[in-house]
Amino acid sequence: MIIALLLVLSLFIVVNFANCDIIFAPIKGLMFGALYNDEIFDEETEHTIQVLLFFFSVNFIWSTFKE
Repeated sequence: MIIALLLVLSLFIVVNFANCDIIFAPIKGLMFGALYNDEIFDEETEHTIQVLLFFFSVNFIWSTFKE
């Protein structure tokens, strides 16, 4: 219950302060954990945070651009 509450709270924080895409996906099986990744391209960097909570995956994806 506490983990679900923290997940929802972090979702609202990210939506309010960052311009990102949020993807919800079901998982066939049980998983628990988190992942952070950066994809560096010529003029932008794509950031990904993936949170896995038992049967669900929540992905936050946003980009930052070089000036």
